[in-house]
Amino acid sequence: LGYGSDELIGKYFYTLVPSEQRHILGEKLKEAQEGKLRPNDFRMVNKSGSPHWGRVIAQPLYEGARLTGITGLIEDITNLRNGEEALRESEEKLALAIEGSGAGLWDWRVQSGEIVINDRWAEILGYTLQELMPFTADKLAALTHPDDLGKFTELFRKHSAGETPDFESEIRLMHKDGHWVWVLDRGKVTERNKEGKPVRMTGTHFDISERKAAEEALRQ
Repeated sequence: LGYGSDELIGKYFYTLVPSEQRHILGEKLKEAQEGKLRPNDFRMVNKSGSPHWGRVIAQPLYEGARLTGITGLIEDITNLRNGEEALRESEEKLALAIEGSGAGLWDWRVQSGEIVINDRWAEILGYTLQELMPFTADKLAALTHPDDLGKFTELFRKHSAGETPDFESEIRLMHKDGHWVWVLDRGKVTERNKEGKPVRMTGTHFDISERKAAEEALRQ
């Protein structure tokens, strides 16, 4: 925190944390006296008044059988907490962008066949997320138009083998009420095992039914 040891010895620890956190610090130091050993994070203030984050680990200090104080460690985790905050903000922005784009998201554990999807993915086909869970590769195949399944499988095979940098296919999926929905399916292998085989693949679904209908009308 920018102090020399001689500047802090004999002073109260409470002066190093903002006033609104001092009661929390008091509770945690009391827990430490009782031997409840677990790390706690606090906002602290350095010598110039700038905020820091400290991770405090404390335990009782005994002289013989007599409790005389607390001993422990403080780690500066300011960069860690700032990074976590930046990541949280980034994730919020990404979630808002995805929601605004109308994309259905999928995350495929290739070896187990399990596919994690979001609400929008299910909504494109007229379902709630709960109605489709648990969702698997077999269920996806069952929903796919037979004329599109072969092409879809071949494109996936090429990408899995590393022949293409990503995966993209236009397929028809069965809506809950029985009609076909055209979907633009994009994805990419995001994790491989030591043998180079796909372990995880993630991507998006976009409803392109209106565009396909317009293309068909133009063709006719």
